[in-house]
Amino acid sequence: EEEFNKKMKAKDNESFKDLTIKKITQHYYLPVIYSENDKQEYIKHIITIPSEVRFIKNLEQFVSKNEIDREWMFSKIDESLDKLYIPYFNTAKNLYSKFYPDFIFWIKKGKQYKIVFIDPKGTANTSYQNKIDEFEKVFSDENRKIKTFNFKGFEISFDLRLVGENRNAVGEKYRDYWLNEGDFSFLFI
Repeated sequence: EEEFNKKMKAKDNESFKDLTIKKITQHYYLPVIYSENDKQEYIKHIITIPSEVRFIKNLEQFVSKNEIDREWMFSKIDESLDKLYIPYFNTAKNLYSKFYPDFIFWIKKGKQYKIVFIDPKGTANTSYQNKIDEFEKVFSDENRKIKTFNFKGFEISFDLRLVGENRNAVGEKYRDYWLNEGDFSFLFI
């Protein structure tokens, strides 16, 4: 425990056993802790899913090379702790389920405020059509255009992005919701 605590106080990046401890200043909770060992069980509530680990690494690389001229923060959504989800009808199970995107981003520029749900995918893109369809029912108009909500002088919009290795592998109707790995264009309002 003492050795772990020392590593936590390190400047930017440290490793401990098979954990990587990163201080990404825009992450809501500091630090970001992940492990490339998805079977790691001695510490809970860290990022271990390979597609999510790749997303964090790609984000860190993108941020180090690009200036983002807006305020932004992000957080990992932990479905065992957080109550933030998008309900969707799961046609495979014939019932409503809870969709917990893996990350949430808050992006602000001037009076524009965008909340983006990000869900990196592995090899199986489970129920993505149902999840996108339900997201659209809540946050889009009849023309599939994202609604803007006004609150205390801010224009607030919501977005959903799924991240995968090849966005062209999904149906055309859903392609606008997919980003290739390393694409962080959603950060720019």
